[in-house]
Amino acid sequence: MQPNSVFSIAPLSESPTLGFIQRVRQLFAFSDISQLRKTLLIRFGLAAVLLSLSLGGAAFFYQLEQMDELLVGAARHESVLIAALVSGALSKPQPDKQLIESQLRTFIDSRRAFVGGHFILSEIYSPYRKKVAELSHSGLTAIGAIFDKYRHAFPDDKSFVYKKLLIYGQVYMRVLLPMSAPDGRLIGYFEGIYRADPNMVSEIKKSVFAIVAFVIISVLVTTFFLFPLILRMHRRILRASHELLTANLHSLEVLGSSIAKRDSDTHQHNYRVVLYSVKLAELVGLDTPAIRSLIKGAFLHDVGKIGISDLILLKPGKLDAEEFEIMKTHVQHGVDIVANSPWLQDAVAVVHGHHEKFDGSGYPQGLSGDAIPLSARIFAIVDVFDALTSQRPYKEAFSLEKTMAILEESRGNHFDSALLDTFQKVAAGLYEKYAGRDDEGVEKDMNEVVLRHFIL
Repeated sequence: MQPNSVFSIAPLSESPTLGFIQRVRQLFAFSDISQLRKTLLIRFGLAAVLLSLSLGGAAFFYQLEQMDELLVGAARHESVLIAALVSGALSKPQPDKQLIESQLRTFIDSRRAFVGGHFILSEIYSPYRKKVAELSHSGLTAIGAIFDKYRHAFPDDKSFVYKKLLIYGQVYMRVLLPMSAPDGRLIGYFEGIYRADPNMVSEIKKSVFAIVAFVIISVLVTTFFLFPLILRMHRRILRASHELLTANLHSLEVLGSSIAKRDSDTHQHNYRVVLYSVKLAELVGLDTPAIRSLIKGAFLHDVGKIGISDLILLKPGKLDAEEFEIMKTHVQHGVDIVANSPWLQDAVAVVHGHHEKFDGSGYPQGLSGDAIPLSARIFAIVDVFDALTSQRPYKEAFSLEKTMAILEESRGNHFDSALLDTFQKVAAGLYEKYAGRDDEGVEKDMNEVVLRHFIL
């Protein structure tokens, strides 16, 4: 009777054991999903914070630039009005200082009454950069002293020059504006310290912080609404990944079990050698990818026997030389089968090398020592161990003592001595737990091994 598929999909109530598919689903549905939520929540939280800070910071500096443009625009507008007012008197051959200062005082006083921002210092210079007139206001001394630390040169062109400072919580700007006659001739310079309108600055600050807050809140709210969507999509990907993994693992079972129709013990043999191989591999420190490859190879090591005649494969006695040569071709048959699958290609090391011997007397390539892949050297020990401790059509099961004696006789020629030393430490426990067993417990333990190395 053909054994049940290890990876067949069936409801729990219809399966005598907790099948592999159901165990994987439970793992994905509970522990991994719970961990996934935590991981996504942490990552989304960090991303939201970083994004909100980045966008909020960008918005903040952008708004500061906008505020700067508004304040500079206001100061420039006032400067242009003053320049236009005094340009007539300044363009005369002998500028009238008293007239210019009177014009400045009248203009600034009128602007201060209706406009929040105004100049607290106004100076008029000739084209030769000599001061012609000056008008100062209260509060100038301390503020002027601060600006004096940032001296500037008169511009050679007609560009507007300014320096903005925050002094005692208030925005001030020192501006320098070249003045020209209608014909374009330079007639002098206007320099002044402009006090920005506090109400205007306050409103701009409120606008800046409101926009920054809006950006940050928008990012956080968007993240809040996106998180369930991303989690749902990730679950779908996880389910698809689970189905793909299930299909791939199922292919191992199908290929490995295809020989079960022709060798009654091969199916359970595959389970046991997977368990033995992984145990030895873990002891010698193989990493997870290497153990995954070893599991594939252990499951499929004899899949090439499907190409061997029953007369040879099931012969109760010893094979003659010609028959043995035919039997050896199962290695290449197995390589041809698994090499066609990208997911199974890493099983080739075991499939191709599990009959190589440490002294180079094996087949099909006659490799020796470290030239034989480590996974194949591991598998060679456990394969022989299980073959000796299991009943076959041509032999009875051997005892642990007899089995270990046979393995010891092959130390250094068939088997890697270092690996054999390591295997001897666990051989008795493996023999007691699994040797010759073909019940559901072996299948269950094998499922656990596959689950641990392919899922976790």
